[in-house]
Amino acid sequence: MINISDHVKHYWDAVMDFVYPNVCLRCEVRVSEKNVMICEDCWSRLPRNKLHTLHSGDRYLTKKKHFPFVANRFIFGKSEYGEVVRELIHRFKFAYYPFLHKRFGEEMVETVTNVPELSGSDLLIPVPLHRARRRERGFNQSELLAGNISEKTGIPVDTTLEKIINNRPQASIGDRNEKEKNVQGIFAVTKNADLKNKRVILIDDMFTTGATANECAKVLKKSGAEEVYILTAALVE
Repeated sequence: MINISDHVKHYWDAVMDFVYPNVCLRCEVRVSEKNVMICEDCWSRLPRNKLHTLHSGDRYLTKKKHFPFVANRFIFGKSEYGEVVRELIHRFKFAYYPFLHKRFGEEMVETVTNVPELSGSDLLIPVPLHRARRRERGFNQSELLAGNISEKTGIPVDTTLEKIINNRPQASIGDRNEKEKNVQGIFAVTKNADLKNKRVILIDDMFTTGATANECAKVLKKSGAEEVYILTAALVE
């Protein structure tokens, strides 16, 4: 017996695929799976940090920073592919695309496994969203990344870091000093946290000025963490 609802759904999907075909974000080649948004060839061409090293000091960090290193995979640049990274991160951040959080997570796993300081870490700690923003968005993109990395590396995810103040979005602020002021005092660690002498990786989608990462790291270190590393899907250059 034919299931009419399934038949109608199949027909509707075919119509939508014809009107709004699923094509690559960059080259517009048709891709077979829904919500993939980028073909394998363009994905392989995205600008990456392939050094598998820890950046420190001169370029990204200052003595005021509370985390010693920055590690990342994708790089925003002025190139066409850099703009594609920006768009993918934007879509990943504000809409639920399983393809993206899995693929970004896979790339970040490669960094973790190739950097001894990261592979020997005790915990993955996602940068938290305020409960109001999480409720509005429906997910925390940093938690999705942390979950994928944990699945492949065996490093457990710890969510004891909380965002207690719903501040202005950092992307809406242009001045570096204002960005730092905007994140002061907005994070806290829950009472049941066990971070003493732990080496942790702070997980986020993007590294811009380091203001958010620095504030998170400051709170984690005050709560007993020995080392805090920051691993992001992308770096703004």
